[in-house]
Amino acid sequence: MPMKRSTVYCLVLVLVAGLLPAAQAGQAALPDGGVAGLSADDAAALREARETLKRLVADEGQSERLRRDAAIGLTRIHEALDDWGREGQLGWYLAQLSRGLQGGLQAALAEGAQSAARARQPHFGGVREFWRTFDALAREKHTGISGETERVRKQFEAAADHLSKQSWISSPQRTFEIKIPPVDLRSLKPLPEPDGKK
Repeated sequence: MPMKRSTVYCLVLVLVAGLLPAAQAGQAALPDGGVAGLSADDAAALREARETLKRLVADEGQSERLRRDAAIGLTRIHEALDDWGREGQLGWYLAQLSRGLQGGLQAALAEGAQSAARARQPHFGGVREFWRTFDALAREKHTGISGETERVRKQFEAAADHLSKQSWISSPQRTFEIKIPPVDLRSLKPLPEPDGKK
């Protein structure tokens, strides 16, 4: 099926989205979270592309390769808009993963789901919960977890394990202490008692 011109434009934006600068602290945010340097028009085009790619990923009439590439492009758009953790986002990823997808498509969606589960938090609690949920979902639906997806999980576990061993992250706080040098008060003379007269 031939692609519309607007779809091709959206896919080009997806490729560009991977090259956009990362957000920096203190910079103004767009309505979706936003990356500094995106114009309002670019952000609107990326939001439109986001919806187009979601439809492509969910379209079982498309080839698995196109759907996988769309899932990877969707991740790039979420990164560009810095909108991880939007309402319903993780639910959408889990709904796709519950359809018994395999191979690279399942792995690409699992990578996106990890970021949606983390939701820009400075810890991995949400990601660990995602993997528990995904395992339970695979058991319930009797769908397998592909080797590519297991590699995504192992990469996450290796990164989390590495970070947990970093001393600058895990070291306990030291007690703050001020040292006061000893003072010899023996040479001081007492002040005279006031006599009450002015």
